[in-house]
Amino acid sequence: MIKLLGPILLYSLCNWCVSSLMDGEATFKQIFMANCYAVTPLILLVPPAVALSNIMVAEEGAFFRTIIILAYFWVALLFICANKQIHDYSMGKSLAVLFISLLVMAVLVFLTLLFLILMQQFGGFCIDFAGDLFDKFF
Repeated sequence: MIKLLGPILLYSLCNWCVSSLMDGEATFKQIFMANCYAVTPLILLVPPAVALSNIMVAEEGAFFRTIIILAYFWVALLFICANKQIHDYSMGKSLAVLFISLLVMAVLVFLTLLFLILMQQFGGFCIDFAGDLFDKFF
């Protein structure tokens, strides 16, 4: 659930931020709902493909990959169409906003990881410092 809902929430947040700067018309709720609807092909096609993978032989793996690729292509198309429709953009502007939203997602993930690593190092420093003080006085 987190593997599916996390990226959708992150994309919705980034798309809302970018589209609010580029005269988008949708609210965060509308963006989130459109993105959830766009993921429907994954929910519909991946479970049957996984079930079929248990009875397929190795030579039939192309069918499995075709179903999965079709699902992801369909999802990408629905994301583009939803972005175009809910913000009332042209196709070019919609693709530009989609690309910028993906860049903002990458920057946000990078900054979050950087913050977590710095907090981990700061926590380690505090623990070492407290241990040194404890050893010095006791």
